[in-house]
Amino acid sequence: MHETQVEQLKKMMSYLPVISHVEVCFPMVKIKKTLVDKLSKGDILPLQTKEISVDIVQDGYIIAQGVYGVYQNTPSVLIQELRNSAIESIHSKKYYTIKISFGTIEKQQVESGKIITLTKEALHDALLYSGEQLLAEAALVEWDHKAALEIREVK
Repeated sequence: MHETQVEQLKKMMSYLPVISHVEVCFPMVKIKKTLVDKLSKGDILPLQTKEISVDIVQDGYIIAQGVYGVYQNTPSVLIQELRNSAIESIHSKKYYTIKISFGTIEKQQVESGKIITLTKEALHDALLYSGEQLLAEAALVEWDHKAALEIREVK
């Protein structure tokens, strides 16, 4: 029996691995709505830490936690712990819950103790979101001997 080209293509495609990506984010931050409304280029948002702990996020769940840094001149994440917990993103009358995204990594590489290179274009860039709405682009800087984000562009 002869296979059609479509059947052969389907068979070939079934052998190719599907690469899915997960997002690397700073733990959710609550910021006063008035501050978000006044956000402008050059503003500094302190992260109150020297070591940048991150959550590895997929579909509203934290699937791992790690530390963000530069490894061999490339933005990377050291996976410290695997987990499976829901993200709490609660908006109130006075506060927005902000997601700070540093980029993505391949999901199949996520395992405890592994260093994974981030997929992104520029070193230290971060995107700030409120829900699905992009608020600003930022760069990671040192401020008062701690990590901070400098707003580069407000959307």
